[in-house]
Amino acid sequence: MQVPSQELAFIFSLLYHTWLTRNKQVYEAENGEELTSNVTILATSQKLVRDYREAQSHVQPTPTMRPTVNHWEGPPPGSHKVNVDGSWVDNDPFGGVGVIIGDHSGIAVASGYKRLYSAGGASTIEAAAFLYGIQMAI
Repeated sequence: MQVPSQELAFIFSLLYHTWLTRNKQVYEAENGEELTSNVTILATSQKLVRDYREAQSHVQPTPTMRPTVNHWEGPPPGSHKVNVDGSWVDNDPFGGVGVIIGDHSGIAVASGYKRLYSAGGASTIEAAAFLYGIQMAI
């Protein structure tokens, strides 16, 4: 089932405002404070979507410019920099993650690589690489 983006935006806005209202009631409400009505939640959700669309109609897209890094920048003295990467090939059950930890002058103080079974995809393997980096750092 394909949901039009306009309806999807409203659905997410409605879910967000329902969640926000519930949390406010549970964690911030004073005894005797009146509950927010469903009509208010609905109206607030509709207004958010309208305001967003109105703001978007005035925005001119600009090309994204990323600064070019010409050299490696180390962390402050006394600190370490943890770099991680994951590798995975579609239709291959194995993947790998690697970590290198360097000091402020660029000297490697620790490194490691792990082969993983059932990698699950690029996002999963990258998440595993971050986890391995954190484990090595601590």
